[in-house]
Amino acid sequence: MGRKFIKQVNNQNFIYPNNYLAEYDIELVQDINENSIYGALSFFSGASTSSTGLTFDYTYVWEKNGAEPFISNNGNLSLVSVHMMAPPQKFYKPWRLVDYQYTTNTGSTSAVSGVTFTVLPSDVGLTEFVDGTYYFEFRFIGHRMVYPICQTLEISTITPPPTPPPTPPPTITPTPTPPPTVTPTPTPEPSGKSLQIYARDIADTRQTITLFYNVNGTGNINVPGATATLLPAICNPIYTITGLTTLDSVEFGTSLACIMNGNGSSSTCPFSSGSATTFTYVIDAPTTQQVAMTVDSGIIP
Repeated sequence: MGRKFIKQVNNQNFIYPNNYLAEYDIELVQDINENSIYGALSFFSGASTSSTGLTFDYTYVWEKNGAEPFISNNGNLSLVSVHMMAPPQKFYKPWRLVDYQYTTNTGSTSAVSGVTFTVLPSDVGLTEFVDGTYYFEFRFIGHRMVYPICQTLEISTITPPPTPPPTPPPTITPTPTPPPTVTPTPTPEPSGKSLQIYARDIADTRQTITLFYNVNGTGNINVPGATATLLPAICNPIYTITGLTTLDSVEFGTSLACIMNGNGSSSTCPFSSGSATTFTYVIDAPTTQQVAMTVDSGIIP
C-alpha cells in the first residue's frame, strides 16, 4: 500500500458551474496485517491447594507469527496473561487477572517458559477457596487481537479450615489477696530459632548473582548455595539460617541490586518480583520459620 492520505474530491455545483468546492472523501488507505499471535500450553496443573492459597504450574509457547506485537507503556513486550474464575462464582468468562508474563526483548519472535504462580482468595474476591471446577483463560497477547486458550481444573483436595469452638462465658471467681511481689531475674532467651530460605529467579535470562543477608545490620553474609550462581527458576529451598532469636531483623539483598519481593513466614514465593531491591523479615515466635523470595535478575532499577 503506497497511499496513506484522504483523497481530495472537487465537487462541481450545477447551478454555479464555475464554483469548484474541494471536498475530502472518507477513503483512508492503510496497510493491513491480518496475521494473529499464536500460543500453546504444553503443561498446566495445580501444584498445591489449600483454602488459603492455590499454586499452579504451566509451560507456554508464544509465537509472533508475523503479527503486530503489543508493547506496553513501560516498553516491555507483552506475552500472555492468565485469568481465573473460582467456584462458586458465576461470570460470563474468567476475567480476574492472576498472572502476567512479558519480556524486555521487544524484538522477540517467540518465547517458551515454565511458570509457577500463587493465587490468594483476595485476588479473586473471595475469603477462602473450596473444592470445585476452576476455570482459566490464557490470553496470548498481540497488538490487534489476543489468542485465547481456555482450561479447567477440577480440585477436590481442599480441606476447609476448622470451625472454632464457641467461647464459653467467663467464670467469675473471687479475687484472692495477692502475695508480695517478687521480681524475677530475667532469663536470656536461647539462640535456638532458624529461618529456612526459599527463592526463585523469574528473569527471562537469569543472571549469575549472589544472595546475601545480614542480621540486625551487623554485616552482609553470602548465602551458601546462592553465591555466584543462578538461582532456580522454580521456588526451592536453598539454605537455613540458624542461631536466631525473636525480633532479630534479617535483611536480604543481591549482588546486582536487582528487584526482589519476599513472603514470610511462608515457603511460597511471591507472584511477582515487586519493585524493591531488598527484603526484610523479623523473626517471630515459631522455632523454625520460612521466608520465600522472588528475584528478577534481568531488572536492575
